[in-house]
Amino acid sequence: MYADVNRWRMQMDRPKNDSATNQLVDLVQAHMPGSPLEKVGAFILSWALFEHFLETAIWRLSNENPAGIRPSTDDVPASARIRRFRTFASLSPSNEWQILVKNFCDTAENLSVIRNSLVHGHMALGGMINNPRWHQELRRKSSHCLDVSELSMTMVTDAMFTLLVSARLIALDDAEPQANQKLFSLATALGRANQYSGEIRFLDQIMNNEKN
Repeated sequence: MYADVNRWRMQMDRPKNDSATNQLVDLVQAHMPGSPLEKVGAFILSWALFEHFLETAIWRLSNENPAGIRPSTDDVPASARIRRFRTFASLSPSNEWQILVKNFCDTAENLSVIRNSLVHGHMALGGMINNPRWHQELRRKSSHCLDVSELSMTMVTDAMFTLLVSARLIALDDAEPQANQKLFSLATALGRANQYSGEIRFLDQIMNNEKN
């Protein structure tokens, strides 16, 4: 049976070029000229991996063994997991640890908003608009405009890389997170990631305030 299916797949007519891909790229570029699609894609895929490490890190820091049970993180949105991770700042009296957890969570919250705008938003000239009120409807979440320029996405991917490496160290490294020197060596980079992601997340507000 499976051999027949595989043979059928091999015999299928396949597109001779990437015309569909090119048309999609043209559609995006028409709405967002100069959009760095590779960086957008890298960010989206990295965020998915970050969510995995975040869940594993929560298990570790809460001494939870998920084997054979439904873990406390199951069916919990990323936003709630980030809020839960923020409570782990109290695990150590170290000011260094508490600052690191704050920058980690602030960066994650900023990038979560950016990710949602990219995944759920509408293409507009130069960026994305999430939760618009084009039909005078009411929505639970506020609107968000995201700039998707080369510079903005460079800052986003830089922040995402730092967050991802930090999450992996907390989740999987042999050293205890509160005493992991490899993790604390990223403290400055995490602070910068918080700054970068915050600037992009709130760029629309910053620009509107400057106009006023």
